[in-house]
Order: sequence, then structure tokens, then C-alpha cells
Amino acid sequence: MNTPKVFSYQRFSHARQATGASLARQADLAAQWAAKHKLELDTSLTMRDEGLSAYKGTHVKKGALGVFLKAVEDGRVPQGSVLVVEHLDRLSRAEVDIALAQLLNIIHGGIRIVTAVDEREYSIASVRKNPTDLIISITLMMKAHSESSDKAGRVTDAIVRACEGWILGKRTGKKVGPGTDPSWVRHNAKAGCFELDADAARAVRRVIELWREGYGAMKALEIATAEGGRVPKGLSNESRVNQLLAKETLIGTRTITVRGKAYALEGYYPPLIDHATYDEIQHLRTQRGRRQAKGDIVGIVTGFGVTVCGHCGAAMTAQNMRPSVGASGTIYKAQRRLLCSGSKRLPKCPHTSCNIVPIEAAILRFCSNQMDLSSLFASGDSDEPVAQALAAAHKRLAATERQLAKIAKALEADEDDNAPQTFLQATRKLEKQMREQQEQVERLKRELSVRQHATPASADTWAKLAAAALALDPAARMKVRKLIGETFAKVTVFMRGYEHGDNGEVIRLHLLSKKGISRELAIDRKTGDLLEVRDVDLAEVSRLLRALKDKADAEAQAKATKPATRARKTTAKKAA
Repeated sequence: MNTPKVFSYQRFSHARQATGASLARQADLAAQWAAKHKLELDTSLTMRDEGLSAYKGTHVKKGALGVFLKAVEDGRVPQGSVLVVEHLDRLSRAEVDIALAQLLNIIHGGIRIVTAVDEREYSIASVRKNPTDLIISITLMMKAHSESSDKAGRVTDAIVRACEGWILGKRTGKKVGPGTDPSWVRHNAKAGCFELDADAARAVRRVIELWREGYGAMKALEIATAEGGRVPKGLSNESRVNQLLAKETLIGTRTITVRGKAYALEGYYPPLIDHATYDEIQHLRTQRGRRQAKGDIVGIVTGFGVTVCGHCGAAMTAQNMRPSVGASGTIYKAQRRLLCSGSKRLPKCPHTSCNIVPIEAAILRFCSNQMDLSSLFASGDSDEPVAQALAAAHKRLAATERQLAKIAKALEADEDDNAPQTFLQATRKLEKQMREQQEQVERLKRELSVRQHATPASADTWAKLAAAALALDPAARMKVRKLIGETFAKVTVFMRGYEHGDNGEVIRLHLLSKKGISRELAIDRKTGDLLEVRDVDLAEVSRLLRALKDKADAEAQAKATKPATRARKTTAKKAA
């Protein structure tokens, strides 16, 4: 048979108590009890939960007590063993039903619980013989929970006052509430403020910079680390980087939610980036396909929703038709194609693919000319549509909020508290709608901010990158990819042209800048040379495209009728 053992469980709630005598006192009490009853205390299995709350149940979820309870449940603790604690509140300060269930689970496992201060024992035999012990335990549990609840209420009140004071400008220099601070700051207690950790801040900024350039989160981490940056340990994977990019702590704002209300404490931390950069990051996070695609060759016009087919409007994709790297390590340019995704749908787009190299070359040549590049930003106001969309989104949000307010007022007027189910369903639907509208307003705000702060790169920047990008240098192509995303709202490709003289030798591109200005490029299909640059007459383009479509439809109809005509001739010949 297993010999019963005596275990000591010790716990305190806050890390500050580690410097006091709490643990030593609890350990001494357990040792004294064991000596008094001539039992040996198993010091090799002394359980300690330091800084874990019994009010929130953290010591059970993450601590040693949880491990012990699981061992009791699995029968790995010998029957008749003793668990010594200072008070019952060391085991739990939760609601009385939770605390009582925990105590009963332990004693039903054949374990005796002893409180060293008053030497009370709780076991199956004792509570059955003297049920008053159980009533006393319930009273003690209620008292422990009440004390913790009152304390939590006072702490919460203090946090609310500190948050409200911060917003009003009353800043004491002390930390506001619990929580983990960003890895790139340190709190200076003497100065009463947070300061940047220069090395960590530099490394995190580098990760963000690489991500903005188009690298994936993991690749950005790898590059920043390889460069010798002191990337914080917590920033160790793609998920952590994506979480970081969403946090307002980047601009120095800490948000604390207390009793369901969020308090945004601006200027709580020193900012790591400015507001314009943060808005750009949030805008980029919503853009599908903005990250670098997998493969040997970095796409500079595909993969981030900018390039579309002019003939059917479908998205364009890039593909290496053969293995892109040969046995000698050479990357075959000629096999790189631009494909229309509409060619794989019904009705099919008749224009399947074309060589992507001349298209890339033409865009780079155009943007390397300062006069051509400046023409895309010389006039126009692309901010206006976004501003109008934002105003409309605000209007819809206000209407939803008014509807919710009316329902809330009607529910308040219902003295019998018999709200119809339809009211509750309508409220839930409107609340979901309001959340979606709030998210849309935030997205539009960020997009407007990004557009207003956008500064186009110079033609020199494009020219310096052009040769390396066309030579398939990955770093140069990443930078060009970013420039194209920042410069153009849309790139429309007409793979077979649309004018009478194109004859399949000309590819036409429509470049729409972020400022709403369009330019049409006619380029040589083989060389990528610019044959013509002109303003876009959308009405004329639509007319030409309709003519092309009518011609294609007529040819398809004629082709479909030929077999029938041939069949009629054969029948007539046989009859003759």
C-alpha cells in the first residue's frame, strides 16, 4: 500500500509579496503541524504558487494547485495523505459554490485538508461526523470571496480614477493598472515615465519597415535578426508580428478596458512610429495579397489586387510556365507569363495570357521619366471619393445608433420587463450592424489619412531600381512592388490592344494613380518599348471594346453555323 504523505501548499497573490515573509511563514506553519502530529513533511513536493490569484482561479488554471488537483483526480496521490495550508483562502477565494466544489473534490479523493492556523481538519469522515465543519468552511469561503471582491472593487475604482485623470491631463508618473508593457520600453520610476529601449526599438522598427516593404512577417523577422538587431524574445513568430502591427502601443497609446468601458490613454508610452505610418500599416493590413508571394521571382505587378484584365475585368496573376531556375541556376525570363483569371471562368475571357516582361519594363521606363511620373500627380483629387464614402459611412452609423437608442428607450419604458423576442432579435442585429459600420468608418479614415500623407517616389528612385528589378534581383523587386502599390490604384492590361492598328503586336496599359489620374501606354509586345503615352479617353475606349466584342461575337456565331451549312449541303448532294 502507498504510504500517506503530508504536503504543504503555499500561495500569495501578488509578486510584491515575494520580498516579504509570506512563504516562510506558511512553510513554518506546515512544518510545525507535521512535527506536532509526528508526521514527515514531504518537502520534495512542496507546492508554491507565487503571484497567482485565488480570486480569479489563476492558481488552478496555471499553477501548482491545478497540477495537484489533477493528480488527486487521477488517483496518483496516496489515499489518507494530508494537504496543509495556512488558511482555506489559500486554496480559493472564488465564489462559494466553486470553492466548495474544489474542497469536496479533494476530500472525496481521500485527501485530508488541514488549516495550520486553527488546526481544523476537513475530510469525508470529519464532515460526515460533524456537518458543522462544512458550514464553517462555507462561512470562511464566503468571507474570503467577499474580501477579495471588495478589494477588487476598490482597485477597479482606483484604475478608473487614474484613467479619467490621465485623459484630463492629471498624470502622476505612476503606472495605471496592471498589464504587460511593450518590449521596447522601460519604466523609469524616478522620472515617472516610460523610456524607449534604444536597441529593442531599433529592431522592432526594422521589422515594421521590412513588413511595409512587402516582406512577410517571418521573413521580416529573419532579416532583422540576421542584420544583428536585438529583436525582443516575445516577437518570435508570424502571429506575434501580426498582433504587434495592430496595436496602438506603436503610437504610444495604451487602451485599458474597465467594467466594459475602454479608456484610450494617449501618450502613455513614447511612440515608436508616427500616426501617419500607423494609419498606413492599418490600411495595408486590410489589403488582400499585400504580402510577398511564394516563389523564386517576386511579383511586382501581381499578387496585391492592382492589376486587372481590361477585356473582362478579372484579376491578373503571374506564372512561371516552366521551372524558373535551370540546372545552371539561370532564371528563364521568357517563360514568365501574365494570366487572366477570367480565362478559367464562365463565360471565358478569350485573352488567356501574355509575356509579363515587356509590361514590367514599360511601367519601369515610364516611372523612371520624371515628367511622365509627375503627370500622374499633377492634378486631380482622389481623396474626394474616399471622403464622400466616409461621410456616407458616418451617416449610416448615426442612423443605426438612433435605431438602437429608440429600442433601448422602448425597453426602459416597459415596466413589466416583458420585452418581445422580436425586439431582442432586432437589437442583436443592429448591434452587429453597428460594429461592422464602425469598422468600415475606421478603415475609410485610415485610407483617407494614407492618401493625404502619400508622397510619390521620385523618378530617380525608380530609375535606380529598374535595372536590378528587370534582372530579377529579389530585394530590388520588393522595393518596386511597394512603389507600385503606393503609386497606382489600378493597372489595367489589354493583352491584344483594342485599336485597329494594334494587330496583336501591341499591349495597352491604363495606369490609374492614387490621385485619380489615368495614362495610357502603348507598348511593343516583344521589347516593352513605349510606342505611345497619352491621356485616357474612357468613352472612346468603351466604344472600341464594344466594337471588338461585337466582332468576336459575330465570328463565334459564324463559326457555330458553319457545320450546319456543311450538313445541309451534304444532305442536298445525297438527295440529288
